[in-house]
Amino acid sequence: LRQHPSTRREATIGGFVAGGSTGHGALLHGGLAEDGAVLGLTVISAEKEPRILHLSEPNELNSVIHAYGTNGIITQVEFPLARVQPWVDAIFSFDNLGDAATFAIDVANAPAIITRAVAVFQAPIAASYLELPEVSNSSNVVTVQFSPAALASSLWRLAKNRGGNATTADQPTQPSETKPRALYLNSWNHTTLHALKKDKNVTYLQAAYASDNALHTVAQVQNFFPTSKLLQHLECVNMNGRVGFAVLSLIWPQDDNELLQILEWHEKHDIPIFNPHDETIEGGGMKGMSISHQLNFKRITDPAGILNPGKMRCYDEEVSSNCK
Repeated sequence: LRQHPSTRREATIGGFVAGGSTGHGALLHGGLAEDGAVLGLTVISAEKEPRILHLSEPNELNSVIHAYGTNGIITQVEFPLARVQPWVDAIFSFDNLGDAATFAIDVANAPAIITRAVAVFQAPIAASYLELPEVSNSSNVVTVQFSPAALASSLWRLAKNRGGNATTADQPTQPSETKPRALYLNSWNHTTLHALKKDKNVTYLQAAYASDNALHTVAQVQNFFPTSKLLQHLECVNMNGRVGFAVLSLIWPQDDNELLQILEWHEKHDIPIFNPHDETIEGGGMKGMSISHQLNFKRITDPAGILNPGKMRCYDEEVSSNCK
């Protein structure tokens, strides 16, 4: 697969397409909304006489991708595949978060190094919540999955240029008592899952740092929020051919009001939030990027509104004659 969720072992491809937007491999291939990420879908409608629909046009596909099953039942997915190649997992530590983030961008942009995934964890995320070897509480950690193994020395040099150290590099294998788990099991929302196992007070936010000011935004957020309130977790992603950060930072709000303040601060500073604490597509999904397509498709395929009711806010408002 070109990309997959960190929950690959438990997830289904249909669930990933219906409820996901990106995942491990997005640095190399972009997210699910990119043209060509999904080649075709077979969807069953919820009409009085259900139809089997075969979708292949980009607008049709985007009507169903990340729609959370509100406008059709996905029964088949056609994905493009990438060629099989051996990937190497490597871990680097830095004293300074800015240096770690800069190294991540350096590696992600290096034209001669094939990188499938690059993630940044502000100290002490890696030491406190992730099973990473040779990492201290003061370590700002960058994990890299790259190929081929012969390029390891180039990564080491890039890390050294930014004041970092390589702690380990290993061919990913099946987990065992002697091998650390594959790095994708520490990435994306698996980071949050590992944190929740040890701290029930933690939650997270979803945001994006645009490629043209990603490093400035890392410093801006770090300077404003104490580590007792927010720790940055950044995943390098391909944003229309340029590298930026998908953000799944860990946060510790005291209550719903403080959670709202944290989210509003980000949006006030032009950092888009994809609110995982909002149950609707509009609040927590793709921020209206394809909601009009999804709504139009639902009008046709689910006229009675029986699929995942309450998930598409604009449809509910339209039924109440309030949606423009």
